[in-house]
Amino acid sequence: MKSYDFDAVVYNSEIYCIECLPEGVTEDSEEVMPIFADSEWDLYPVCTVCHEIHDYVNLTIEGQKYELEQKQKQYSINEKEKFWKHLYHVYLSEITGYLKVNADHEQDALDYAIDYAEEMGWEGLFFSNEEINNMPDEEIDEYICSGNHCRYLNSHNVTIEQVDNRDIGEHFGNIKD
Repeated sequence: MKSYDFDAVVYNSEIYCIECLPEGVTEDSEEVMPIFADSEWDLYPVCTVCHEIHDYVNLTIEGQKYELEQKQKQYSINEKEKFWKHLYHVYLSEITGYLKVNADHEQDALDYAIDYAEEMGWEGLFFSNEEINNMPDEEIDEYICSGNHCRYLNSHNVTIEQVDNRDIGEHFGNIKD
Protein backbone atom coordinates (compact mmCIF):
# COMPACT_ATOMS: atom_id res chain seq x y z
CA MET A 1 0.00 0.00 0.00
CA LYS A 2 1.39 3.40 -0.94
CA SER A 3 1.41 6.27 1.56
CA TYR A 4 -1.46 8.05 -0.22
CA ASP A 5 -3.72 4.97 -0.36
CA PHE A 6 -6.59 4.43 2.05
CA ASP A 7 -9.31 1.86 2.81
CA ALA A 8 -11.01 3.81 5.60
CA VAL A 9 -12.23 7.33 6.27
CA VAL A 10 -13.45 9.56 9.07
CA TYR A 11 -16.97 10.89 8.64
CA ASN A 12 -19.02 12.62 11.32
CA SER A 13 -16.28 11.79 13.89
CA GLU A 14 -16.72 8.06 13.18
CA ILE A 15 -14.46 5.63 11.30
CA TYR A 16 -15.85 3.82 8.25
CA CYS A 17 -14.58 1.43 5.63
CA ILE A 18 -15.24 3.03 2.26
CA GLU A 19 -17.94 0.44 1.49
CA CYS A 20 -19.59 1.01 4.91
CA LEU A 21 -20.19 4.75 4.50
CA PRO A 22 -23.82 5.81 5.02
CA GLU A 23 -26.02 5.98 1.94
CA GLY A 24 -25.35 9.08 -0.13
CA VAL A 25 -21.87 9.65 1.34
CA THR A 26 -18.75 8.78 -0.67
CA GLU A 27 -15.03 9.04 -0.01
CA ASP A 28 -15.09 12.12 -2.28
CA SER A 29 -17.65 13.97 -0.13
CA GLU A 30 -16.35 17.22 1.34
CA GLU A 31 -16.97 16.20 4.97
CA VAL A 32 -15.09 12.88 4.59
CA MET A 33 -11.42 12.68 5.55
CA PRO A 34 -9.32 9.74 4.28
CA ILE A 35 -7.19 7.70 6.69
CA PHE A 36 -3.99 7.54 4.67
CA ALA A 37 -1.58 4.62 4.94
CA ASP A 38 1.22 6.88 6.17
CA SER A 39 -0.92 8.40 8.94
CA GLU A 40 -0.02 7.70 12.56
CA TRP A 41 -2.55 6.56 15.19
CA ASP A 42 -2.52 5.64 18.88
CA LEU A 43 -4.81 2.69 18.09
CA TYR A 44 -5.68 1.01 14.83
CA PRO A 45 -8.85 2.60 13.40
CA VAL A 46 -11.88 0.29 13.63
CA CYS A 47 -14.93 0.64 11.37
CA THR A 48 -18.06 1.70 13.21
CA VAL A 49 -20.24 -0.54 11.03
CA CYS A 50 -18.39 -3.82 10.33
CA HIS A 51 -15.68 -3.52 13.04
CA GLU A 52 -12.84 -4.20 10.59
CA ILE A 53 -9.49 -3.22 12.06
CA HIS A 54 -7.51 -1.05 9.64
CA ASP A 55 -3.99 -2.07 10.54
CA TYR A 56 -2.42 -0.55 7.43
CA VAL A 57 -1.69 2.71 9.28
CA ASN A 58 1.38 3.43 11.41
CA LEU A 59 1.16 3.36 15.19
CA THR A 60 2.67 5.92 17.54
CA ILE A 61 5.11 4.66 20.17
CA GLU A 62 2.18 4.54 22.62
CA GLY A 63 0.14 2.58 20.08
CA GLN A 64 2.96 0.11 19.56
CA LYS A 65 3.25 -0.37 23.33
CA TYR A 66 -0.51 -0.93 23.58
CA GLU A 67 -0.47 -3.55 20.79
CA LEU A 68 2.40 -5.35 22.48
CA GLU A 69 0.55 -5.32 25.81
CA GLN A 70 -2.56 -6.72 24.10
CA LYS A 71 -0.58 -9.56 22.59
CA GLN A 72 1.04 -10.33 25.93
CA LYS A 73 -2.22 -10.06 27.88
CA GLN A 74 -3.80 -13.43 27.43
CA TYR A 75 -6.69 -14.98 29.25
CA SER A 76 -6.39 -18.70 29.85
CA ILE A 77 -9.37 -20.99 29.37
CA ASN A 78 -9.45 -24.65 30.47
CA GLU A 79 -5.88 -24.32 31.75
CA LYS A 80 -6.33 -26.86 34.55
CA GLU A 81 -7.46 -29.53 32.12
CA LYS A 82 -4.37 -31.32 30.84
CA PHE A 83 -6.21 -33.89 28.74
CA TRP A 84 -6.97 -31.55 25.84
CA LYS A 85 -5.24 -32.38 22.57
CA HIS A 86 -4.21 -28.85 21.54
CA LEU A 87 -3.54 -25.33 22.73
CA TYR A 88 -5.03 -22.51 20.64
CA HIS A 89 -4.68 -18.76 20.59
CA VAL A 90 -8.12 -17.34 19.80
CA TYR A 91 -8.47 -13.65 18.92
CA LEU A 92 -12.07 -12.41 18.98
CA SER A 93 -11.43 -8.67 19.09
CA GLU A 94 -9.30 -5.94 20.60
CA ILE A 95 -11.49 -6.27 23.72
CA THR A 96 -10.37 -9.82 24.46
CA GLY A 97 -6.85 -9.78 23.12
CA TYR A 98 -5.53 -13.29 22.59
CA LEU A 99 -7.26 -16.03 24.56
CA LYS A 100 -5.29 -19.19 25.38
CA VAL A 101 -7.71 -22.08 24.98
CA ASN A 102 -7.17 -25.80 25.53
CA ALA A 103 -9.42 -27.82 23.25
CA ASP A 104 -9.59 -30.88 21.02
CA HIS A 105 -10.13 -28.89 17.81
CA GLU A 106 -10.72 -25.35 16.48
CA GLN A 107 -14.52 -25.39 16.79
CA ASP A 108 -14.31 -26.34 20.48
CA ALA A 109 -11.70 -23.62 21.02
CA LEU A 110 -14.02 -21.05 19.44
CA ASP A 111 -17.01 -22.28 21.48
CA TYR A 112 -15.02 -22.06 24.75
CA ALA A 113 -13.71 -18.59 23.85
CA ILE A 114 -17.19 -17.25 23.06
CA ASP A 115 -18.67 -18.79 26.21
CA TYR A 116 -15.85 -17.22 28.21
CA ALA A 117 -16.43 -13.80 26.62
CA GLU A 118 -20.12 -14.09 27.48
CA GLU A 119 -19.30 -15.04 31.10
CA MET A 120 -16.94 -12.05 31.34
CA GLY A 121 -19.77 -9.73 30.26
CA TRP A 122 -18.09 -8.58 27.05
CA GLU A 123 -21.47 -7.94 25.41
CA GLY A 124 -19.95 -5.47 22.95
CA LEU A 125 -18.60 -8.47 21.04
CA PHE A 126 -22.04 -9.80 20.18
CA PHE A 127 -25.03 -8.71 18.17
CA SER A 128 -28.17 -8.24 20.24
CA ASN A 129 -31.21 -10.42 19.50
CA GLU A 130 -32.94 -7.35 18.09
CA GLU A 131 -30.06 -6.69 15.68
CA ILE A 132 -30.10 -10.33 14.55
CA ASN A 133 -33.89 -10.32 14.05
CA ASN A 134 -33.65 -7.18 11.88
CA MET A 135 -30.78 -8.51 9.77
CA PRO A 136 -31.39 -10.16 6.35
CA ASP A 137 -30.54 -13.90 6.32
CA GLU A 138 -27.76 -13.48 3.76
CA GLU A 139 -26.08 -10.90 6.00
CA ILE A 140 -26.40 -13.08 9.12
CA ASP A 141 -24.60 -15.90 7.30
CA GLU A 142 -21.50 -13.68 7.05
CA TYR A 143 -21.03 -13.68 10.84
CA ILE A 144 -19.75 -16.36 13.20
CA CYS A 145 -22.28 -18.01 15.47
CA SER A 146 -20.84 -20.17 18.23
CA GLY A 147 -20.84 -20.98 21.93
CA ASN A 148 -23.44 -22.65 24.12
CA HIS A 149 -25.96 -19.87 23.46
CA CYS A 150 -25.23 -19.50 19.74
CA ARG A 151 -24.06 -15.90 20.02
CA TYR A 152 -23.25 -13.98 16.83
CA LEU A 153 -19.93 -12.14 16.89
CA ASN A 154 -20.05 -8.66 15.39
CA SER A 155 -16.53 -8.96 14.04
CA HIS A 156 -14.90 -10.44 10.96
CA ASN A 157 -11.46 -10.32 12.57
CA VAL A 158 -11.54 -13.64 14.42
CA THR A 159 -8.40 -15.74 14.25
CA ILE A 160 -7.66 -19.17 15.68
CA GLU A 161 -4.14 -20.51 15.72
CA GLN A 162 -3.03 -23.89 17.00
CA VAL A 163 0.05 -23.22 19.08
CA ASP A 164 1.52 -26.62 19.82
CA ASN A 165 0.77 -30.34 20.18
CA ARG A 166 3.10 -30.77 23.17
CA ASP A 167 1.93 -31.30 26.72
CA ILE A 168 -0.37 -28.38 27.52
CA GLY A 169 1.14 -27.98 30.99
CA GLU A 170 4.41 -26.77 29.46
CA HIS A 171 2.61 -23.71 28.04
CA PHE A 172 1.03 -22.64 31.30
CA GLY A 173 3.98 -23.24 33.60
CA ASN A 174 3.10 -24.23 37.13
CA ILE A 175 -0.66 -24.48 37.33
CA LYS A 176 -2.15 -24.10 40.79
CA ASP A 177 -5.44 -25.67 41.77
